[in-house]
Amino acid sequence: MLYTKILHRGSYKSRVLQIEIDKKRLVTPTYFPSISSVATRLPLEPLVQSIVRSGYPRLLVSAYDLAGLSRENYNRISRMLGKFSKENNFLLIDSGSFESYWFRDRRWNFKKYRAIIDKIKSDFFTSFDNIPDSHSDYLDILRLTHQNAKDSSKLMKDNHCITICHGQSPEQLQKLVKKLSLNNSELCQVIAIPERSCGKTLHDKIKTVQKIRNILDNDKEENVLHILGCGNPLSMALFAMAGADIFDSIDWSRWVVDLRSLGFTDFANLSITDCMCRVCRMKNMDPILRAILHNLLFYQDFVLELQQSIILKDELNFLKRYVDQKTVSKIVNFF
Repeated sequence: MLYTKILHRGSYKSRVLQIEIDKKRLVTPTYFPSISSVATRLPLEPLVQSIVRSGYPRLLVSAYDLAGLSRENYNRISRMLGKFSKENNFLLIDSGSFESYWFRDRRWNFKKYRAIIDKIKSDFFTSFDNIPDSHSDYLDILRLTHQNAKDSSKLMKDNHCITICHGQSPEQLQKLVKKLSLNNSELCQVIAIPERSCGKTLHDKIKTVQKIRNILDNDKEENVLHILGCGNPLSMALFAMAGADIFDSIDWSRWVVDLRSLGFTDFANLSITDCMCRVCRMKNMDPILRAILHNLLFYQDFVLELQQSIILKDELNFLKRYVDQKTVSKIVNFF
């Protein structure tokens, strides 16, 4: 069973939330490094290994990518994932619709997704979702979202299904979440929305997250909001101030985070960022592995510092470590 409790309230809509599954506890805001075949520098197995060996306690993998493995690779990786979850870490399995959409693979379906969910024990898994195109009708999107969430939530009893919501516009996304919260509250304990669907500008995205947070709060304040595909540290901090709880992205495996600016740069540029984190101080390490471990250490430290800033209601000073006063003043007006 999944239980949620608000531990602290920060400024604006930010909060520190505790999610409990059995005896495991997850504190938010938090970040899940995501592995996806859509855009990655390395195959799935070495990326899983890097997380497992680093001790990073959270991971998101795609059911689509797991299903595409050879039997030998699948057996090896599934054992790693099983061990990872048993060791008090949090494993999230994504529906795979993102990958099948971008690869235009119409063969991916609920039956294949269910086969992976049945085989691999995870702490969370997302509902099977249909990514709408520009011609999709809202009522069809609502019907499919509701049906997929209901069907997916019945698959496993010991872990929790995250309901994914899509919309062709921020307004449609808000309308869909509101409809679910009014008619199917049980599906709203954890809601996931794609960052790309929240608007075209940072201001628009923040407003959308705020509005969806308000919708969920009207049902239950402990409802969890997950932003899919968001790994930009500054965006994570701002969306947390708007009421988001969980983030994931593939950025950690594609780019290096520059700790001075919170910007992304190429793996090859890590050596000129003058980073003095404990990973970068190590000698004789493969450059790609160094970049990956540097990123994982950054995200772990960053979410812990973000949590602390929320507890102290000191989010704006937290932002000032990375952006100038003029930018912070603009950001304040977004709320």
